[in-house]
Amino acid sequence: MFNLWARVRQLWLSKKEPTQEEVALEQMRDFVISVGQAHLACALVEQELHDLLRSFGYPDIDVPAWLAPGQPKRLGKAIVALKKQFGLPSSFGNHLEQFRQQRDEFAHNIWRDGDATLEVGSELMKTHKKVGDLYRTARELSKLFSGLLVKAHEIRLQVASKMLEDEIDAF
Repeated sequence: MFNLWARVRQLWLSKKEPTQEEVALEQMRDFVISVGQAHLACALVEQELHDLLRSFGYPDIDVPAWLAPGQPKRLGKAIVALKKQFGLPSSFGNHLEQFRQQRDEFAHNIWRDGDATLEVGSELMKTHKKVGDLYRTARELSKLFSGLLVKAHEIRLQVASKMLEDEIDAF
């Protein structure tokens, strides 16, 4: 461990141009971090979407069975339910569908793309860009859904508070 830090210190102090190997390792590190960020951001959007739908009830879905551990939770099915439940504008529905397609491409098919390789250079940078675009889209949706979830909880608290007040008044 000491040797690693000594090497890092030596590189820092020498201020020399990084070697090709060091550049390659840095590119790979950045790519792997982006893949992790995109994966977590997509998972968060999916969870927030399911939580939002759960807050208002899914139409025609047995929620406990669908949300049980081990049950597949299809993002497409949740988007259709969200559209039905809230009557979303078609432009937002299209945006969600585009996210689902990007997410599916990332999760299931990214390595089938001829440009998607782990070879350092322009091919890796193309794949890195795709992953970064997905991450940014997921973060935008997450901000929106988290705001809607907060609003949904506020409404639920207001309804519960009103019911409690009515019960107290009736007592």
